[in-house]
Amino acid sequence: MKSLWDEIRRRNVSRVAIAYLAGSWLLIQLLDIILPMFELSHSIARLVVLILVIGFVPVLVISWAYELTPEGLRKESSVDRADSIAAHTSKRLDRFIMAALALALGYFLFDRVVLSPAREEAIAKQSLKIGAEQAHEAVKLGMFEEKSIAVLPFVNRSQQPEDEYFVDGMHDELLTRLARLSELKVISRTSVMRYKQTQLSIPEIARELSVNAILEGGVQRAGNRVRIVVQLIDARTDEHLWAETYDR
Repeated sequence: MKSLWDEIRRRNVSRVAIAYLAGSWLLIQLLDIILPMFELSHSIARLVVLILVIGFVPVLVISWAYELTPEGLRKESSVDRADSIAAHTSKRLDRFIMAALALALGYFLFDRVVLSPAREEAIAKQSLKIGAEQAHEAVKLGMFEEKSIAVLPFVNRSQQPEDEYFVDGMHDELLTRLARLSELKVISRTSVMRYKQTQLSIPEIARELSVNAILEGGVQRAGNRVRIVVQLIDARTDEHLWAETYDR
């Protein structure tokens, strides 16, 4: 067993293993810094780690079976002991290992002094932001629980400009009647008029106005006949709660 260990040391297998692990660790730390800078996927780092793990054993086998010579890699069995430069190679590997360990220590200190406080501050800011958004959403949900409604401006379906005043009058009358209900929160006419001919969806309008119901409709007038179509919509689900058509 002793002779095997001596042979492993002579062929620099142990040094190659330590150098490989140290170099791999440095490469992984470097990727950990670079990937977020370029917003690259962490799957790249996982792939590199997998390649390094798979390559560990082949590297050890090569370092056992081959020796680095001035002419390149040669089978260890074909190299004369007198011509072997394994001792010189071991010194180069020792210097590489010492440099890698020094870099590892430097990175560790840099991480503890510079990177860790920055990460913790970023995490704290992100947590505060998420907490504020959740609190804001909770407040809105709380508002939605109230009995509240927004009556959107009615659509003039007759396409006659002079009927626009009649349609606006119907809208004002409905708002006035609903506002008399003390238990119901009704959004003012000024606030809802900016949604006339809007492209926003019902849930989007409801979130902006903090109401749980939207009433929309249209008025069509022909002579002395009027048709009014109204729809009451659940703002959170965008589903109809009630709809009716009135002909007078």
